[in-house]
Amino acid sequence: MKAIALGQYEGAKYHPFTQIDRELQTIFEPAMDVECTDDYAELQKDKLEGYDLFISYAEFSDEEMPKIRYKCLYPMCTTAGGC
Repeated sequence: MKAIALGQYEGAKYHPFTQIDRELQTIFEPAMDVECTDDYAELQKDKLEGYDLFISYAEFSDEEMPKIRYKCLYPMCTTAGGC
């Protein structure tokens, strides 16, 4: 199984992704391979189809996530049994 985790390595006001990424990978081993990224471009439907789980550690309080990203995540949530 594969998961993708989204966080912010730079510019995070409260929760930087640094070191958290490794913790997530350790927690889910060996049951799941966790790919960690700060690249919002990874939240595209064709890219997300290869993952079983989406983990968000990103800070959205100061910056709204683009609506197209929500549209890509919605099918993943509904086919995976919820968010």
